[in-house]
Amino acid sequence: MAEIVRRQSVHPDMAFSVPVLLVEGQAHVGGKKLTGTGEKITDFLFTNQLTDNIAVLEIKTANIALLSKKEYRGGVFGPSSDLAAAVTQVLDQVNQLQSDIFRLKVLNPQHRMESYGIRGVLVAGMVPDAARKRSFELYRNALTGVSVITFDELLARLQSLRTLLSRDHA
Repeated sequence: MAEIVRRQSVHPDMAFSVPVLLVEGQAHVGGKKLTGTGEKITDFLFTNQLTDNIAVLEIKTANIALLSKKEYRGGVFGPSSDLAAAVTQVLDQVNQLQSDIFRLKVLNPQHRMESYGIRGVLVAGMVPDAARKRSFELYRNALTGVSVITFDELLARLQSLRTLLSRDHA
């Protein structure tokens, strides 16, 4: 998926729902210690084309489990450890970026970057089965600072856009 985004086969606007510009792939977003260790790296760093607000995009795999296999209580399933860790990773990247934004702006004057409200987007997994959809929606809609989009949702957005554009040309 990361290579597809780099080649622009899947336009990142689809993940952000706003027009974005790629600033850097495998972007170093802060956290480096004096020893040179601890640097945080995000898959992609983008800016909103109109407001210059920055955003991070982290891409996992389509086969990542989004929810635990075991039911917690009464049809409720918690997030999988992989999803919870990936969300925390994105939150950490956003936090490091927010902490380091002034240094990054000084060292990268060729990029217009603002940190009005840094967005984090995580692309991971597939929409769960019917028994787990409710739990997934409850979890991801309760998140602040990170949007979780599944691979099949991203594909559906692309297909909708394709249908819309083909109607306009007909």
